Amino acid sequence: PVRETVVSFVAPESPAEQSGLRAGDRILKIDGRSVAGFQESLRCIWAKRPGDRITLTLDRGATQWTIDVVLDRHPND
Repeated sequence: PVRETVVSFVAPESPAEQSGLRAGDRILKIDGRSVAGFQESLRCIWAKRPGDRITLTLDRGATQWTIDVVLDRHPND
């Protein structure tokens, strides 16, 4: 089975929401690298710092596209 990362929540007014990310979007690639599941997606993102820019390749239904997101601190940090 194919493991995938499906976005379950996007914080209101976050950089992710401002970039167009929505709950239900599937993350196919991070910085051009295919990711196989949630844990691998987290490892790719956690390797970055607040202020770093990442490129996400997303799938929403039959549409695929790429967005850039500038990372921010997690609200609980």
